[in-house]
Amino acid sequence: MLYNYALAFYNQGHNVTLIAAKDFMPDELEVYPYSIIFLESNLKWLFKPDLIPLHLKLFKYLLHNKNNIDLVISSEVFQLNSLIAALCIDKKKIIFWQEMAVHQKKFFKLPSLIWHNVIAKLFLKDILVVPRSERAYFFIKNYLAHVSQTLVGHGIALEKFTANTKKEDYFISVARLVPGKNIDSIIKKFDEFIKSDTKFSHYKLLIAGGGEELDNLVSLVSQLSINNSVIFCGQLSHHELNNWLGKSKCLLINTLKDNVALIVSEAIATGTPILSNSVIHNDYIINNNNLGIAKSDWNYLDIIKIIENNNNYVENCIKYQEKVSFDYYAELMLEVFNEEK
Repeated sequence: MLYNYALAFYNQGHNVTLIAAKDFMPDELEVYPYSIIFLESNLKWLFKPDLIPLHLKLFKYLLHNKNNIDLVISSEVFQLNSLIAALCIDKKKIIFWQEMAVHQKKFFKLPSLIWHNVIAKLFLKDILVVPRSERAYFFIKNYLAHVSQTLVGHGIALEKFTANTKKEDYFISVARLVPGKNIDSIIKKFDEFIKSDTKFSHYKLLIAGGGEELDNLVSLVSQLSINNSVIFCGQLSHHELNNWLGKSKCLLINTLKDNVALIVSEAIATGTPILSNSVIHNDYIINNNNLGIAKSDWNYLDIIKIIENNNNYVENCIKYQEKVSFDYYAELMLEVFNEEK
């Protein structure tokens, strides 16, 4: 995601450098027209690279280039690299792009609580924070004052998706088949739906993804005697996802734990409505723009509502699709920066 996000800034005429942990450097890196620097992570036994990495060489880079830098965008307030940026660069040139909406549970939340109540208030208080969701806004607003009310979410490469208004009579779930994604509940709700009225009995449910729960889900489908109505697709290529998602009547989500669900933006890009619970952090986009239904405990009656209002939802998704692109969010980020600095 960050590669394409950086590319969006570059395409708008900016000189971009992307700094990332060397631990996550891909084996085969695509060629990008901007600079990418992979830094060695330090003290990895204490500062896990996938959680709160420490890059001591970032001090040197920022101090050496501070007069040539116009803007630093750092992911999350609760990051050592965000603190390093605050110590090296003019605070008016920094944005913290905030996704976290709850305290991390590690060590009984103590590191996160100490960071937000002490470190953030001492060293990060004058820096602009741009939330990625409403929940991130209300969370970080408890600790820092300079928080933008404009939300800048995760983008997608819109040009890789094709909007489709010709929907077929099936629904799709796209997720890893693990307990936290709660796919079994989607199957049960779909079962109620197709058995609620014979006119719905021909509908199909496509389940895209792989994972440890596959055998349990296949067994559940068999127990419900809906083997002919549920299709397990496995992992889909991008082309396959674009095709199947685009033809679907609706994307179904009922996850137990998530942040910003990128698949929501991908569904919007294909003109496909979303029926989701309110666990995902970008649920407000769905309801505020009438792109489907997002509520705490949806059921088969909501599936029927999606069908009844499908044309309207599809039309709204297509109207909104430009607002889920990397280009849109990059431009919006710069607008917020220029207004708030």
